[in-house]
Amino acid sequence: MLKYIFILFLLLSTHEASLLQCGEEKIDHCLSCNEEEDKNSCKQCEDKYFPVVSNISCLPCDYEQSGCGGKCHLDNDKIQCEESKCKEGYFYLRDNCEKCSDYSNTCKKCKYQPPSSLNMIFYKEYFNCTECINDQYKINTKGECTKCYMTNCEQCHFEEEKKVCDKCYKGYYLKNNICTNCNLKLTSEGTLCEICSDDLTNYTPEICYCTVNYTQKSSINCVKCPENCYSCRYDSTNDKTKCHQCYEGYTVNSEGLCTSCGENCDYCYINNDGNAICTQCKSGYKLYENNICLDCGYFCEKCIKTKDDTTECTKCIDGYGLNKDKKCSQCPSYCNKCN
Repeated sequence: MLKYIFILFLLLSTHEASLLQCGEEKIDHCLSCNEEEDKNSCKQCEDKYFPVVSNISCLPCDYEQSGCGGKCHLDNDKIQCEESKCKEGYFYLRDNCEKCSDYSNTCKKCKYQPPSSLNMIFYKEYFNCTECINDQYKINTKGECTKCYMTNCEQCHFEEEKKVCDKCYKGYYLKNNICTNCNLKLTSEGTLCEICSDDLTNYTPEICYCTVNYTQKSSINCVKCPENCYSCRYDSTNDKTKCHQCYEGYTVNSEGLCTSCGENCDYCYINNDGNAICTQCKSGYKLYENNICLDCGYFCEKCIKTKDDTTECTKCIDGYGLNKDKKCSQCPSYCNKCN
């Protein structure tokens, strides 16, 4: 009863409109008040509500864990459904709405239809799922939600006593209700096809799809992309491949090939003169004049590349000055620039 008092407190604190005045009490969802006995109580609640706590409140039949979808009443501190209408995920059993998941944790929606001779005594064989919790489970011939597992099959369903595959995993096709390997083969171009046709109703073993670094030349031929190219397309007019996307450190030029961005450069573009212009250096390097990425060392703001492929600092950051080794050393205290 304490839980009903707590729920009553919540209802009264959140409802201010449509309250019926019964004596000194304002009762929400009350249709009529008691006239002869306690005039502060409700005699009849609205449909799908039931009176609690000495009839000073009307609670919904579907509150909390109750599954009643229609009329109900309170009997010995337990909600009793007055009609066989339950919420989604519940089924009607012995004047109550039971949770489907209490009888099967893989069942989302269910129904209970026993023969009249059973006199509403629960037998599991008459409990049937109508919907499972997710696509991994299917309803079998016994009305149970169970995993529909078949080797290399991604989705299947039950027909009578038999499992029927609807879709195979990548690399397999459906043949006589069995997921059969596509028999990956080497094409005439020396390219391994990745998967077979996914047309499950009309499988064509001559069709294949190409792996990364290759592109389709014909239904049975894959050709390799240009060097340092991740994805490309086949140009039948010129009988060659043109790159769409190069690997890091390269960019696509006007001929559809991959041009190097330069030493220690990750990303670049091709200018009007056909030269690669770096836009982002590799980690630990900075972009300086003449479009080069250099590791100038600690505390160096600008540097140049020497003839022996080393770097020489020409300007240090504030608080540091160039020493005789062309490195940056910290200035004396309170000094911003020094030599």
